[in-house]
Amino acid sequence: MVAHQHSDSVIDMAQIQSICGNDTDRIKKYFSYVIAETSELLNEIETAINNNNSQLSRDLFHSLKGSAGMSGILQIPDLCIQAEEKSLQSDWDAVHKIYAAIEIIFKKLQVEVEENF
Repeated sequence: MVAHQHSDSVIDMAQIQSICGNDTDRIKKYFSYVIAETSELLNEIETAINNNNSQLSRDLFHSLKGSAGMSGILQIPDLCIQAEEKSLQSDWDAVHKIYAAIEIIFKKLQVEVEENF
């Protein structure tokens, strides 16, 4: 049985069902891949922002925006848009705050996947 969308969910279940159908095993495998890839990308972003690399940070946030959007992860794409802009402005305080918010959502995603799939 597939979980239904909750108002505080960070997963767009309609998007997930369009990718995986209602197959819970397929959804588990899908999220295992998404979480691994997103974790790796977040590590790359953290390194780029800690090195104050504006262009690389912007490019990595852009990649995360696209992959999160395509993967049915809510909230992260909007935050990435803000982070892209702040990276190019070298507003590192703002970038770090946005990154911290993205990490919180990613942790919520991991918990939601664990609890529901």
